[in-house]
Amino acid sequence: MSLKQKELTILMLINKDPITIKKLSQEINLSERNLRYSLENLEYYLNQFFLESKLIRAQKEIFTELEEKEIESFLKYVYNGHYIYTSSERQEYILNFFLFEDQPTLKILEKVLDVSRTTLKKDMQGLKSELEGYSLYFKYDVTRIYIGGNEKKIRHLMMLKMIDSLEKPEEKYTKPIRKMVKKLILAQQNEIDNRNIEEIINRIEGEFMYGFSIEFNRIISHYLWVTLFRISKKHYIVKKHNAEFLKKTFQYKVVKNNLEKIIPKRLIFEFIHLTEYFLSSSLNGKYNDELLNIQLFTFYLLKEMKKKVNYSLLKEELFQKICSYLTSAFYRMKNNFVLGAVNKGRLEGSKIIFILTEISKNDKYLNEKLRDEEIYFIGELIKKEIEDQEKKVIKLSKLIEISKKHSTDFNERLFIKEILKVYGENILDDTEKELLITSPFKKLIEADKGIKLL
Repeated sequence: MSLKQKELTILMLINKDPITIKKLSQEINLSERNLRYSLENLEYYLNQFFLESKLIRAQKEIFTELEEKEIESFLKYVYNGHYIYTSSERQEYILNFFLFEDQPTLKILEKVLDVSRTTLKKDMQGLKSELEGYSLYFKYDVTRIYIGGNEKKIRHLMMLKMIDSLEKPEEKYTKPIRKMVKKLILAQQNEIDNRNIEEIINRIEGEFMYGFSIEFNRIISHYLWVTLFRISKKHYIVKKHNAEFLKKTFQYKVVKNNLEKIIPKRLIFEFIHLTEYFLSSSLNGKYNDELLNIQLFTFYLLKEMKKKVNYSLLKEELFQKICSYLTSAFYRMKNNFVLGAVNKGRLEGSKIIFILTEISKNDKYLNEKLRDEEIYFIGELIKKEIEDQEKKVIKLSKLIEISKKHSTDFNERLFIKEILKVYGENILDDTEKELLITSPFKKLIEADKGIKLL
C-alpha cells in the first residue's frame, strides 16, 4: 500500500508538534479509527526509509522530530514510486493534459497516472462541473476525446491554467502533480516561438499612447501565447458580434499592424478579438451605446451613494474618473479578464463597499455585472472624494450667510471670487449654480431635474 496526501499532511502537522489522537482527528476531519490506520501506514514507510520508526508516542501524544533535510529526502522517496494521487490531483493533470497535449489519449493518461480506464472516466466525470463553469465539455468522437465548446472560452481557461502553473510561488514541498503539469505546459510552450511577444506588446503599448499595467502585460503575454498555440493547431476565432464597430477603432489598426508579424493576415477575427483584449487595458475613445450605459450607471451610482453616505458625490471629476475606468473594465468583465481587486485590503468590510455592492446588484444599465475588482476600485475613488471633502471645513454658503447679516451693501459675486481666491482648497462650494450643458455629466444633471432617469 502506498502513501496518500492525507498521510503526508499528518506528518507535517505532527512534526515537532506533539498532539493527541483525538485533537489530530478533529483537525484533519478524520475518524480516530481511520487516523490510526493512516498513522500505521505512515509509520511503515518511515521505518522503510529511515530504518527506524521516527514516530514518537509519549503521554498520549504523538509526534516526529525530523529535520528539514530529512523531510525533503523522505518526500522524494515517497513521491518516487510510493505515492497514490488523489482524485483532485489526477483531475488537475487530466484537465491540463486535454488543454495542452497535442494528441491526448486515455492510454497515455493511464500510463502517466498509473490508474485504470474506469478510474480515469470517473475523474473526467468529476471535471464536468468545472468545465461547465466555462461552458465547455468533453467531446467524444470515433477516434479521440477532446475539450469542446467556444474557442474563446477554451483559450481563456488555458490562460488561467498557465498563470496558475507558471506564476504561483514554489511551494515548500512541491507536489509531483504540480511539477508534472508545469512540465507539460513548458513542453508545449517551447513549440511556439514567443520571442517576439513581449516586443510586440511594448510596441502596441507605445502606439496606444498610454501605459499598460504590470498585471495586464503579464496576462496578455500568456493570452497571446495561447492564441498562437491554438492557431498552430488550426483552431480559429471565426466570428465577433461587434466586429464592424471594433474594426473602425484606432486601436484595431494598431493591434492588426503589429500582430500581422506573428498571426496570418487572413485571420481577421483573431485581430478583432485581440483588439478587444487590448482595449481592456485602458480606453480613451467614445463607444456609443455602451458608453452611454456606463455614463447612466455612473450617474445612478453617485446619486444613490450620495443618499447613503450624505456627502456631495455628484462631481464632474469623480464622474469622469469612474466612467473612464468602467469603459476599459467593461471589456475585462466581458472577457473574464481579471487584474485583481488592488484596493481590497484598505476597504475590506467598509460601509462604502457594502453600499456599492448593493447598488450594483440593482443595476439596470450595464450588460456585465461589477466584480470585486471594479467595486473596490470605484470604492477607493469615492473614499478619496469623501476624505477630501472632510478636510474642507469652511462652507461657502455659511460665509455668505454671515456676511449678509453684517453688510448693507453686499456684492455676492465679488465676495465669492475673493473668498475662493484666498481660501482655495479649504472651501467646500455647496452653492447652487447654473450649469452650462456641455458635458455628459452636466446633461445628466439637467435631465435629472426634468425627468425621472433612475
